[in-house]
Amino acid sequence: MVELKKEGVIRKIVVTGCLAERYRDEVLSEIPEVDAVVGIGSNSDICEVCEKVCGGEEDIKTFGEKTCLPLDGKRMLTTPSYYAYIKIGEGCSNNCTYCAIPSIRGKYRSRTPESILEEAKELVDGGVKELIVVAQDTTRYGEDLFGKCALPALLTSLSKIEGLEWIRVLYLYPERLSDEIIDTFANNDKIVKYMDIPIQHCNSDILRRMNR
Repeated sequence: MVELKKEGVIRKIVVTGCLAERYRDEVLSEIPEVDAVVGIGSNSDICEVCEKVCGGEEDIKTFGEKTCLPLDGKRMLTTPSYYAYIKIGEGCSNNCTYCAIPSIRGKYRSRTPESILEEAKELVDGGVKELIVVAQDTTRYGEDLFGKCALPALLTSLSKIEGLEWIRVLYLYPERLSDEIIDTFANNDKIVKYMDIPIQHCNSDILRRMNR
């Protein structure tokens, strides 16, 4: 990207995401070609920041509270037209000892079922046939909203969308893999009979050290 800027192919460089959040000071100091750094909690400011740097402002840094959720609104797909990822939550509350995600992206926050279903319907109306449900921990979905896991109810609602053929669920946490979740997978024809679960480790001492 730096070379493209030097060649005049692109005008400005704005860095966002996990790298920007974790190395908020280093990015600007070590890569002087970067014009702005936008943290996880300020993703809704990205358009305003781009307008400012294109207007001549330099070295912009904005880092909001890490309580926001993925932006609502029309998606720009980067996958083939027949499938799309749909994020149902942000952050993580598992606090594994080796992982920086909770400190970078904040505690787990579930999106509302309404916002997820609205996005899913828009994607299907646009030609998507398979939805891949993701979050740092999909089995935690809904605990912060309803006091219990709401993944089975969400998957059931998604499966009722006309035109959607497959639902694939990634990143299930083994400790919270309940009979209700398993039954939902088994009894719903649209849910792919595949569970993406990390093996983690076979050694109990290592698991304790990992806080898993």
